[in-house]
Amino acid sequence: MKLISFKGEKIRGYQNHSINFRDGLTFLIGINGSGKTTVLRLLQGLLTPSYLDLAQIEFSTICVQFTNKEDSLIESVACYSDGNNLSIEYTDSKRKRFIDDIPLVLCNINKYRSGRDLIDFEKLNRVISDFDDLATVKKIRDLKTPLFLGLNRRIMENSSLHPIEREFMSRRRMLQIEILSETVDNALYDIQEMFHNNIRRTAQSQFQLSDLFKKQVFEESFKVVKNISITNIDYSSELANLHNRQKNLNSVIQNLDVKDLMTQFSDYFNGMKNVLQILTETSALQEDKTPNPAYYNALLEWMINRSQLEKIDKIIKYAEEYAKNIQNLKAPINRFVNSVNLFFEESGKEIEVDERGEIKVRLKNTKKSNSIFDLSSGEKQLILLFAHIGFYKRNREASVAIIDEPELSLHISWQEIFIDALQHASPETQFIIATHAPAILAKPERKNMCEDLTNI
Repeated sequence: MKLISFKGEKIRGYQNHSINFRDGLTFLIGINGSGKTTVLRLLQGLLTPSYLDLAQIEFSTICVQFTNKEDSLIESVACYSDGNNLSIEYTDSKRKRFIDDIPLVLCNINKYRSGRDLIDFEKLNRVISDFDDLATVKKIRDLKTPLFLGLNRRIMENSSLHPIEREFMSRRRMLQIEILSETVDNALYDIQEMFHNNIRRTAQSQFQLSDLFKKQVFEESFKVVKNISITNIDYSSELANLHNRQKNLNSVIQNLDVKDLMTQFSDYFNGMKNVLQILTETSALQEDKTPNPAYYNALLEWMINRSQLEKIDKIIKYAEEYAKNIQNLKAPINRFVNSVNLFFEESGKEIEVDERGEIKVRLKNTKKSNSIFDLSSGEKQLILLFAHIGFYKRNREASVAIIDEPELSLHISWQEIFIDALQHASPETQFIIATHAPAILAKPERKNMCEDLTNI
């Protein structure tokens, strides 16, 4: 999924927004009250979809356009409100429209908390259940939902939760919307379990790749080479290619961590080098026109080993594919570790993930490791955010991450490197970020990535 645009009319009764999203980074900026977080909540309401998010905010029309498949055909989700009913509409890539209506039960949390509003919870739960059963809602939930981070920070950090707030949490968990847990440590336990599962899946995939590689090498070893020709061979070129073959094989040996074979292969290539030098520098006949024994002995060795060199080329190709696949399996964890360590560097810490998937914190220049639960609140938040970005299943499928005010958990020096670290952690993801932090927007090229909601 890639988001294209969002349009909203009479949001909060007076705001109109028209926003175009970039393929990579889009920053929603503006003064306090300009509607940055509101827009993100409405996106969440449309794309999950969530009745509670849609019923919380006043609007007449909201619509998000996106592409959801490789064909790049535009789809959309829209919602209309007349104050009494909500109409939710989905238009698929073939322009087929699905629309359903549902009564609007107002449930403003702020008014409820201040005692200025009463909510009929029985009626609200009944309407939410009906909303979840709508055919249009079910179709939207079949889409690849973006990852939403930070939209519920203000609710979740309050230890005193009213029933409507608990309803928000339980509904979002049912919809698999990513939110901060009631405590950061609970969320860290979830992240740790996610890493354990990832390591187990990676190990299984690595065994499968290893079996495939062994099978390819074994089959290649027993292939019969036919139609061998010894005429018109450029031995000088073969000698030059031999060096490249050895270089490539050495690289493969390094990647596969079988360095004990290096000496054996080196002896083999030195022998072949001597053979080709003889074939290059001598002729078949001696000066007296009699056969040259050295030449023909070298030619015999070449005939015996030439097919072996061709097999080595194939094995190098299989090994490079194997190494690349293994690297791809490990890439998410490596990117996560490298991204987080950008922030931890100045404090003399670094995280590492062991072979069991345990996330540990190591103090530089020591062998001591600490638990991630011993980190500061800001450091824990950072690990949570980058773990969700890199490993959240829906995010990997949808390739969209929506983040609200990340600077609330980042000091200034972290804000300066935050975006670069995000893109390193998940380079294919479309990021939509609401912020008013100058340090996050400091790079000149980011000026063209901003949508200023103050001016809309």
